[in-house]
Amino acid sequence: MIRSTLTILLALLLAAPALADEIEAESEVSRVIVYPDRARVTRSAKVQLSKGSHEILVAGLPTSIDVTSLRAEGRGTAKVVLGSLDVRHDHGVELRGERAQQLLDHIRSLEDADRELADADEAARFELDYVRQLQSKATTQLGAETLARDGRASEADALVEALGRRYRQSQAEIRRVRVERRDLAGQLEAARAEYSQLTAGNSKDDFRVAVAVEVKSAGSFTLALTYGAHGASWSPSYDARLHPDAGEVGMTYGAWVRQGSGEDWDGVELVLSTAQPALGLQAPQLYPWILQQSAPPPVHRPGRRSRSAGAAKAEAPMEAEYDDWSGDDMDEEVYYEAEEQVAQATTAGTTVEFVIPGKATVPGDGTRKRVTIATWTAKDAKLEYLATPATSAYVFQSATIVNDRDWPLLAGELQAFMTDRYVGRSSIGKVVPGAELRLPFGVEERLAVKRELVSKGSGPKGAFGNKTSIQWEYRFEVESFLDRAVTVELRDRIPVSEYTKYIVKMDDDSTPHDEEKQRGILVWKVELEPKKKAEVKLKYTVAFPADEWPWGL
Repeated sequence: MIRSTLTILLALLLAAPALADEIEAESEVSRVIVYPDRARVTRSAKVQLSKGSHEILVAGLPTSIDVTSLRAEGRGTAKVVLGSLDVRHDHGVELRGERAQQLLDHIRSLEDADRELADADEAARFELDYVRQLQSKATTQLGAETLARDGRASEADALVEALGRRYRQSQAEIRRVRVERRDLAGQLEAARAEYSQLTAGNSKDDFRVAVAVEVKSAGSFTLALTYGAHGASWSPSYDARLHPDAGEVGMTYGAWVRQGSGEDWDGVELVLSTAQPALGLQAPQLYPWILQQSAPPPVHRPGRRSRSAGAAKAEAPMEAEYDDWSGDDMDEEVYYEAEEQVAQATTAGTTVEFVIPGKATVPGDGTRKRVTIATWTAKDAKLEYLATPATSAYVFQSATIVNDRDWPLLAGELQAFMTDRYVGRSSIGKVVPGAELRLPFGVEERLAVKRELVSKGSGPKGAFGNKTSIQWEYRFEVESFLDRAVTVELRDRIPVSEYTKYIVKMDDDSTPHDEEKQRGILVWKVELEPKKKAEVKLKYTVAFPADEWPWGL
């Protein structure tokens, strides 16, 4: 009997599944794709696997990652079947003090509250726009005469009152949310600062990922984990260097990259993408436009729900982002200009990816890092010079070039240089391939302009009947100290009358203008030979009734 019992127990033990071996894997961030508002991170770990069931443990993933985006795949000499993927919360022992935990919970609750307020603000603005649309339609369809004729003035009064009440409620909600979000921002800043002081130098919260694998044949295996990281972004930055005498503009297309995920990207393959995942995959819903007898009840939009940080599945396909698994001697008197490494651009539809050469390092504390995407020289730049001496005593220059790249220039900041001299900062909008781009380069000091009031007084008597008249006469002088011919666009203004009793008349002594940019904005194209000057005259009269002095004169 005893022997029979032992036999049964032994059979049960042999039949029981063996526990998977845990393998601690050293990992590092190997590749990052940065979008304008987030990043896709690839972390890789190489392990040796024997035949059987195992669980590969990868620690050190920051808690700021999007857990729902976590995916796994791999390759190697070992034949491996990926199983489940589990995300576990590792709590650093040193910083698990009661106060630190309280602060962490408080920070998370404040962040949730701020997201709810952001939803409330969006809902209030949505309702405000809706009220404005109703008001616009009511104004068009319910005229005062129709109301009086049909005896529906009371209905109009009720509608106006209802719209006004809804408008005030929406505005009050927007103001309330603004105040509460401002207060929350202060609380968040204080809590984060205290939390940083408490946890400085200690171990930190992170995620540990466990990937179950079934190994059919032993060998080496490189596991790749990819996940989304918030708090990362890149923005274009341009350097434009004008060489006016050569008619060329040297362009440097750079990017500022920053991320505050908490993990450093050290020696990674860095890719900058123009894709915008935040826009979603589908066009927004278009709702019917319904006309009703009375205003509908307020529209309440549900707030965002925080997603569970539960386990994800490794069987889901991984995005096609993990593609790769793997000084000259100088004589004393010879010098070379340093060359910049530039990115390799790949285009897929309207999306462009710039692969930054070499290995890049981006700290996880939000510090900005600049990288170079491309450099080129724009030939045959069209130089333009503009003078508005009524507002400035200088002549400003600009250069218009054509974007001859195969990819668009995204909107970003611009640093302008005149050859090697820094002249100022500006910005540019998006420029598609083949489109023109106008770049400002500040003052051209080798061009001068003057505006002189020659006379101001009573206009010619009798020319306008019994009206009072005032006459102005200006003289402009534009001078060039350049060794080449240029054309300066000179702009000035004259009064514009919107009342028939006020008359504005240009005098025949005025230099004929080339165009009128806007009402009363006159333009002269002044052609200047090298180191020459030219004059422009402007003379005009304003006439009006003696007892009706024009406002603004």
